[in-house]
Amino acid sequence: MSIGIVSYTYPNVKTHLAMFTDHAHINEVIAYMLGERIMLGLAWEGELDVGVPQYLAQCLDPLDLPLLDKIYEKIKAAVERISADYVFQALETSGELYLKYDYHVGKNFSRLQFYVDPSESAWRLW
Repeated sequence: MSIGIVSYTYPNVKTHLAMFTDHAHINEVIAYMLGERIMLGLAWEGELDVGVPQYLAQCLDPLDLPLLDKIYEKIKAAVERISADYVFQALETSGELYLKYDYHVGKNFSRLQFYVDPSESAWRLW
């Protein structure tokens, strides 16, 4: 069985609200939300609104914690902006059966990788 990999690369987001927090943590949250958006489909936003703010509260510097709600709104806006890209929308609406995903957060860019079983046997699961 061979596994195909579909990648999506996008520029990292910088927010000035989180002045004391390492921006790699914020971009990791964005990558997680984008990956879960693809994997969960239509139910993605309700599922993520429960756990992501709690995780973000653990990642933020204590000096940035008073702005948690505003930072989370900026992250959600960035996820909406990135997901409006035509390539990302093609991933979302392709009808592929993604087995799993992972992400890599770099200095200037982040990459999502989705793993696909290109064989016809994957469609027998339905």
